[in-house]
Amino acid sequence: MSAGLVEVSMHLRKRGELAFIVLSIHSTRCQIIMKSGSAFIFILFAGRGKWSIFEMDQNLANLGTLMGVETQIAEYINSQPEKKRAEMQQLHERIMALKPGCKMWFEDGRNAEGKVVSNPNIGYGAYTINYANGTNRDFFRIGLSANTTGLSVYVLGLEDKAYLSKTYGNRLGKASVTGYCIKFKSLKDVDTAVLEEAIAYGFSQK
Repeated sequence: MSAGLVEVSMHLRKRGELAFIVLSIHSTRCQIIMKSGSAFIFILFAGRGKWSIFEMDQNLANLGTLMGVETQIAEYINSQPEKKRAEMQQLHERIMALKPGCKMWFEDGRNAEGKVVSNPNIGYGAYTINYANGTNRDFFRIGLSANTTGLSVYVLGLEDKAYLSKTYGNRLGKASVTGYCIKFKSLKDVDTAVLEEAIAYGFSQK
């Protein structure tokens, strides 16, 4: 550990705020995140003993925005039971192959108060949701989530809410299809070519 980082560590020990996550180390700077009560501390180390501390009032549920989406996705997939983990990883790779370089998302299923309100979701691509009050926000176009019995694939932002069921419902196999969700127990229960066709259609929408 460099002298600068030792200095930072000593300073934080005096404050009783010890780093617990090291995100990344580069040749000229180091980013460290630590938790102190309900706040997060962000350190930017610029080398030669130069460093700055930024305190951010964020709920623990928002830690994911600091960890990195790829890390969250990997941890989420690896947290699944072996069989589901293997199928989820396979489907994750297939979706990325359909849209190389697309924006990646991870939603941990918690609201602003940190309460779990839905299953976590891996997101792919992006589209803009326009609300009746004139506001808007960006969100993922395709979602992948583990559920209690299997996996769910979400195709969001379709104007025709019956399109998925009408176009793919009879060809997918053992799957439940709603206006935006394709739910199945295992990949072996569905025609993966048809599933990929549905996902590709979602990606093609503007």
